[in-house]
Amino acid sequence: MTTFLFLLSLICFIAGLIKPQKIIFWKQEKYRTRKNVFKYFGTATIILLILVGIFNQNNSSKPTTATVDNKAQTVTSKDTEKKSDTAESTKEAKKSGWVQEKGNWYYYDNGAPKTGWLRDNNKNYYLNSLGAMQKGWVKDSGKDYYLDNLGVMQTGWIQSNGKWYYLNSDGAMASNTTVDGYYLSSNGAMQEKSSDNLNTNTNTNSNTTSGGKQYVDSNGNGLIKGSEKHIYHIPGSTYYDRTKKVVRWFKTVEEAEVAGYRAPEK
Repeated sequence: MTTFLFLLSLICFIAGLIKPQKIIFWKQEKYRTRKNVFKYFGTATIILLILVGIFNQNNSSKPTTATVDNKAQTVTSKDTEKKSDTAESTKEAKKSGWVQEKGNWYYYDNGAPKTGWLRDNNKNYYLNSLGAMQKGWVKDSGKDYYLDNLGVMQTGWIQSNGKWYYLNSDGAMASNTTVDGYYLSSNGAMQEKSSDNLNTNTNTNSNTTSGGKQYVDSNGNGLIKGSEKHIYHIPGSTYYDRTKKVVRWFKTVEEAEVAGYRAPEK
């Protein structure tokens, strides 16, 4: 609008210099002079020229709508990116220690799941190749280990599927050996001893026949059963095969009697 008025004033000014009578039509004849043309239209032209310059300067410094929108979009994009990074960082930070996912337990360290053996609070756990905590029997480096329902590695005597097993102090299952007088087979299960594999030897250094005879199997393990009632049963006796809960095994009657066990009444 200012530019239009400036152009109109300039045209009137130029035309007034040529024919002032036509331009200053509202004045009396004697006032229609070039002097008054300068007075009215010259002054107006100068003022409008200054205003046009001021308005153009303001418009050039003001950002366009597109520029503002682009800047707003850029700021919004950066804010969204920062929020996303913050959320991701928070999510990763939460994955520390024990975390349950899809029914399995995992142990995270710096956002990554641990695998293999893990010791936590003086307890040992085993995590598979995906990091999931294991339960029950697991095999590692050719050895068998047993983990309870909480995933804790067990030691000592345990019962699994109705059979007894012995786990060493490092958790590895014992096999092909005798522990606490009990023989453990190649699969680690404790074996019931019977008179079928009996191998008796006479101890010539003993003067007592019953006390000097040894009852051992082919591996040299004692075959005399010591029951919960502190009664010993010799292989082939009446209650030998009936005695299932064996507390201790002995090689000789003398050894059983020294330990506080007595012979059955019948």
